[in-house]
Amino acid sequence: MTGKIIWWDLRTPDVEAARNFYGTLLGWTFEDFEFGLVVKHEGESVGMISAVDPGQASAAGTVLYAHVEDLGSAVATVNDLGGRVIAGPIEDNDGGLFVDILDPTGVRVGLWSRLPR
Repeated sequence: MTGKIIWWDLRTPDVEAARNFYGTLLGWTFEDFEFGLVVKHEGESVGMISAVDPGQASAAGTVLYAHVEDLGSAVATVNDLGGRVIAGPIEDNDGGLFVDILDPTGVRVGLWSRLPR
């Protein structure tokens, strides 16, 4: 299971425009959530669309979350390989933990200890 992409976050200054675009393009449905919209594909929760301040366009984008068995060990490996943690660890509603990292080239990726439902 380690390494499997289990979640996708889209951070955008216009959540409704993203809902319309991806709903029409890909047939996704959405469920309102306190931080934005949960993305549903064939009834399964697969991601989140959340708002960023329109004045902070650099925060907009996507983050893919890969599953890791041991978040602490994965974070140590990130640091050993020249990456760095930029957010977290944060506990999710199911008791899992996640972090956002930058790889050595500056690309943002997420690591999550939550098992997919």
